Amino acid sequence: MKPLARLHRAALPDTINSHLGFGHLERVYRVMMMPFCKGMVSVALHDGEVVGGVSASAVSNMLTSIVVDPEYRRMGIGRLLVNAVDDFFRAKRTGTYFVETRIANESAQAFYHRLGFTEIGRNRRDVTLRREVP
Repeated sequence: MKPLARLHRAALPDTINSHLGFGHLERVYRVMMMPFCKGMVSVALHDGEVVGGVSASAVSNMLTSIVVDPEYRRMGIGRLLVNAVDDFFRAKRTGTYFVETRIANESAQAFYHRLGFTEIGRNRRDVTLRREVP
């Protein structure tokens, strides 16, 4: 989990999890793998290096985190990571899941919309999007 936590902190420095520090990020990813969380973590590798990662929770039906190294963006890695989340929820027989992102993060919103997520709500700082598992 350390390489994924390092990537998350480096690539997404403005997220609350990154502000809480490396140790916190590593614990977040480890907790996702514990039985009570009913979660999943998947990583994308290139030449043995972690270049992307995603986590999701069946308890909350949420894609809880996704990150791709900036040098590897726009290469389809994010789409593959979302496909892994689709597979996870399909195996759980969950037809719909959600993700939240900051309103200011327009590139993330565009990414999710390209993959078929639909916006279902906003609050002061976040956008909530829904995806029907294909």
